[in-house]
Amino acid sequence: MFKRLILCVTLVAACGGDDEIVPERADAGPVFDARPGQPDATPTAEVFALGTDFGTAGVLSKIAVPSLDVTQNFVAAVASTDPVMRVFGNKAYIVNRFGFDNVTIVDLDTGTLVDQISTGAGTNPQDVAVQGDTIYVAALGSGNIIVLDAANPSATPGTIDISSYDTDGIPDASSIYRVADTLFVTIGALDDTFAATEGKVILIDTVDDEVSGDFDLVYNNPFGLLQPHGDQELITTTTEDFGAGAGCVERITATGVEGSAGCLVENSALGGYASSYRSDGDLVHLTVSTSFTEAKLVTVFEGTLDGASITASTVQPTDVAVCPSGYVVVGDATGGGLRIYGGDGTELTTEVLDIGQPPAFTNGLFCR
Repeated sequence: MFKRLILCVTLVAACGGDDEIVPERADAGPVFDARPGQPDATPTAEVFALGTDFGTAGVLSKIAVPSLDVTQNFVAAVASTDPVMRVFGNKAYIVNRFGFDNVTIVDLDTGTLVDQISTGAGTNPQDVAVQGDTIYVAALGSGNIIVLDAANPSATPGTIDISSYDTDGIPDASSIYRVADTLFVTIGALDDTFAATEGKVILIDTVDDEVSGDFDLVYNNPFGLLQPHGDQELITTTTEDFGAGAGCVERITATGVEGSAGCLVENSALGGYASSYRSDGDLVHLTVSTSFTEAKLVTVFEGTLDGASITASTVQPTDVAVCPSGYVVVGDATGGGLRIYGGDGTELTTEVLDIGQPPAFTNGLFCR
């Protein structure tokens, strides 16, 4: 159950904390939320950002755009030293990973703690999907999808067995995303040398909470959080060497006949691997780690890569969020704060915004 932790400590980029997402619906409504519209005359936004120095307690901070007013530690004591975030409706689900093993729910409208629910000691949760009061958790240290009840947080968690997908009984589930009544779960099945032996998606039917199928990805080691891409697809990122070798940003058909739809862009074309990625219709923003200390922000539009970095060479972008009003928010690892850009690529910030801690490496940004 410590396999991915050791890999993360070595590479940092593998498991740092995420994200702005297009929220999944907690009811049985449309598969995906409507795509963001055009910016209004005076676009505004609220950014929520996780920060951590990986040593002391993390923070959840809020930034108003375009004023750039920062409320550090907007909700106190909700983020650990290794958090990621999903947002559904007005609630943020902060997944506090290895050593903390809980899901913390925050009401973003009121800035209050709703609840904190344990996933079990040593489970190392990585991601959540939500359906009503049910919270499905993908965990690196468990052979199950963990099922929590937000209406009864003290209840013993339920489980969905996926242990048969790895010889050691722990298939290293790294992400989970719900589309209607189907959960998509990515697994890497790490071996004793921490190399991924699989690149696979497990399908789970939420009607009976049972595995309903699976399919292979193009490459092994899916490690990024699943994100929506257009109206019919999800995307994830794979890397077999945490460099520009085997791996890609992979498309997954999420409606109709589920399966891999091939690579949106190969790591070899990116010159590294995508640490974070967000779609806005046919436009995808990607933060690409090209070395341990260097990264760039590039775009793919209708399948065509524009490899020119939006960010300056002195910026190390590792996380990205796209606001409905058109702003692009970037976590800058070198500067230790956030940068915000207009839809045309012009930077609004004249220096990094201090959120109280360095921004989480990935999956720690949300914008509305």
